[in-house]
Amino acid sequence: MEKTLKEIVSILSSHRESYSFHLYSERGSDWTTPLQHPLFLDPTKHYEIALISLETFYSIPNIRDDNNVFVYSTDKGNSFYFLIIPVGSYELGQINDVISNDVGTLIEIKPNPATLHSIIKISDANVQVDMSRSTLRTVLGFNATTPEGKPNILEMGSVESENTVNILDISSILVSCDLAGNSYLNGDLSAVLYSFFPGVGVGHKIIQRPSQPLYLPITKRGSINRIRLWITNQIGKLIDFRDENITVRLHIRSI
Repeated sequence: MEKTLKEIVSILSSHRESYSFHLYSERGSDWTTPLQHPLFLDPTKHYEIALISLETFYSIPNIRDDNNVFVYSTDKGNSFYFLIIPVGSYELGQINDVISNDVGTLIEIKPNPATLHSIIKISDANVQVDMSRSTLRTVLGFNATTPEGKPNILEMGSVESENTVNILDISSILVSCDLAGNSYLNGDLSAVLYSFFPGVGVGHKIIQRPSQPLYLPITKRGSINRIRLWITNQIGKLIDFRDENITVRLHIRSI
């Protein structure tokens, strides 16, 4: 009888717990979901967590309020116009189209596929482009000043950018969760649970479902009343999904 009781206790104590969470953000890439029924993690057990799926739309802008100003003159620099490019997801040709709608064919922007730089062609002697005040230069690869330290003013002719085009400043999308432990980012402890890069174009749906979910240990124990998720780029800056809905499914299990 005593042996049977010990076997029952052993079976009960070795029971593996499993929990599935669907977490939904209507807007923003940093959100906290309160649990109406708190999750209790037994202090005597070990638990781990993994991302099972993530779904949203590719709406990440590469032209934002900090890099969307293009400054030019049509009267040899006597006066300058500040063209504000609407926030959005652009390729180099689409940036050229926006500028052409404002100045016609006087200014043309095109890529140099060999060097990965951009080329600005100015076809009128009265036209100038002020790169010192054009925040768009960070996307096009131009410096704010010349090697002599003067404002970088482009004039008639074709000028190639000093640096490579930075049309996309995101190389990886990181999904972090405040329950995850034992994750490192650039050598520092972090809460990164999963990383990926979208395999779809702008405007298409992102569907991430790891074929082999990576489980990380959960560092918290006892009652869990909320779960926080945040999505950043490779340097930890929150990603702007422009209010697109984000759905994440997590799996927690005891081991």
